[in-house]
Amino acid sequence: MILEMKERINLLDSVNPLDGGLWPKYMVNKILGRKKNYYLQYGGWNGLWDGKNDLPCVVDEDGNQMAVDMGTKANGEQKKGRQQYPNSFNMGLHKLVALVTLPNPDPENFREVDHINDIRNPMTRLYAAELHQLFGRKVDAGKLVWGSWNLRWASSSENGRDSKSEDHKRFEKNVPYEDICSFICRLDEKSKEKSVNQIERDLKEKNHDYAMDMSFNCWWHEELNNLTKFI
Repeated sequence: MILEMKERINLLDSVNPLDGGLWPKYMVNKILGRKKNYYLQYGGWNGLWDGKNDLPCVVDEDGNQMAVDMGTKANGEQKKGRQQYPNSFNMGLHKLVALVTLPNPDPENFREVDHINDIRNPMTRLYAAELHQLFGRKVDAGKLVWGSWNLRWASSSENGRDSKSEDHKRFEKNVPYEDICSFICRLDEKSKEKSVNQIERDLKEKNHDYAMDMSFNCWWHEELNNLTKFI
């Protein structure tokens, strides 16, 4: 389901209420302690394709978007383990989006947010590939897509099983764009004689074609073709 690009919901009006027990106390205090109202915007994150996307973002009442980082500390050092997710407003975006938009059917047992990562969904595949490259290939592609269509509430055991499943491994391996090292390793001897710049252009063209294949017949196909300057 593609949500209206600029639709917003006040964090105070989340489908999982702030006093319902699912929200961390530090986040409740942060939201209630701010003088401005803050909203989850259902799409239009300005970090990808000039905002022409379905990735939610946090905005203040003036429309200013909160920054998104890929689990990096203030000194630029990469965080580890469970902190390796896109973060905004001092919280993992996947958790924030689920709290605001996805009613929890069993709050007592479903305490974690699972990434569905359906490899058959071209929308999920395309965003995962784009975000994986955008955030420097630092973490698994399966941790990246924070759109509500790719999230569900789950128990800790369900979430753990899913992260170790064959489907999950296949998503991690097959969805990201090709990287320069593996691309060069598979070149024949004649192709390796090309200049570095030409090899990089060849790779960008290959990744561009891959993106076009994933987005074919989807609304963002033309936008991606116009906005993504691979070549």
